[in-house]
Amino acid sequence: MYISLKYTISEIRRCPISNIYFTSDWHLNHKNIHKLRLFVSSEADNEQKIINSCKVINKRDVLFLLGDICFTEDSLKLIKELPACRKILIKGNHDLPDTRKLLEVFDSVDGHRTYKKYWLNHCPIHPDELRGRNCVHGHLHYATLPDKRYLNLSPERSWFEYGSYLTTLRQVQEYFGEEIKQGTPPKPWVPFIHPPHPLFK
Repeated sequence: MYISLKYTISEIRRCPISNIYFTSDWHLNHKNIHKLRLFVSSEADNEQKIINSCKVINKRDVLFLLGDICFTEDSLKLIKELPACRKILIKGNHDLPDTRKLLEVFDSVDGHRTYKKYWLNHCPIHPDELRGRNCVHGHLHYATLPDKRYLNLSPERSWFEYGSYLTTLRQVQEYFGEEIKQGTPPKPWVPFIHPPHPLFK
């Protein structure tokens, strides 16, 4: 099911956009996040890293949030306080179930969607369903799939790879080996290696 208050993908493509960002698994209001996310010391530290990461955003940007963002209704307050931009949520298994509440702070709420050459999902989709696209996802935290068609953007990966909870479209294109037509050449991508996920052994 697709729910949108303001923006469709075609409308986004026609707008004068500065940047596209991707992120996932913020786990806002997760009391024990410091036990899962070893580079944060507390729930407040996790929130501060989110705030710091989002300082680069401006009102013309688009932020795709790939699930497990808001555990409770209280966590919506932080979303409201972030810099204005088009915020598109792909719901995860831990997100607040009331979609109407989510639509108070997100411009769109979806189960999954496509953007350019990518599937945008919370959980990685089955390889048979890729159909020529790559999958940008979250959910796995420290784990990565042994398949170059998948990119895990959980903070446990993006923080150590890019020093931010956000990943840019350019960095996604670089990971998938796509030609980047504008700007200066990107730096070589250094793999962030973890043991194979047990489902894909």
